[in-house]
Amino acid sequence: SNRAGWDGGGAFLTRGGLVEDCTFVANRADGSSYGGGGLCLRYTGTVRRTVICSNVSFMSAGGVYAYVGRIENCTIRSNAASWNAGGVYVDGGTCIRESVVEYNSSSLGGGGILCYNGSTVLNCRVVGNYIGNDFGAGIYMYQNANFVINCTVVSNRTGASGQGGGVYTHTAACYLQNSIV
Repeated sequence: SNRAGWDGGGAFLTRGGLVEDCTFVANRADGSSYGGGGLCLRYTGTVRRTVICSNVSFMSAGGVYAYVGRIENCTIRSNAASWNAGGVYVDGGTCIRESVVEYNSSSLGGGGILCYNGSTVLNCRVVGNYIGNDFGAGIYMYQNANFVINCTVVSNRTGASGQGGGVYTHTAACYLQNSIV
């Protein structure tokens, strides 16, 4: 249980790096920038076979914020963000693949995953996430050709006036393919 005054409560990787076979639990990011209560990746980097659970972000990405990175074979569970992306915020062409994103929550877009700016969610299970009265309890796809492919997105829910219990797309350039929702 660590705490950052800005981003990356557990760890902050910039310009590359590898996190493999680790556990990030009960960390906190208090800043108002990218967030990443458990982990923040900026400008490449890979997270593989890692458990990220029970982390908190004051801003976005309770579990992981990743810009131009890769997240593979991870479990992202029971994280919370005051703003966007309770579980994971994938941005700038990041790919999250073969991962489980479950039981995360946020007040705004993307209880489980916020998929932004040309990113991909591939072969993932997105289950039991919650969003307040906003968009995309499971996955919120926003801006510039995002892809959700071969995913199972089930049992996610919004607050009373929220929209998109499973998936919410904000722009026409978002693609949901061969998935169970």
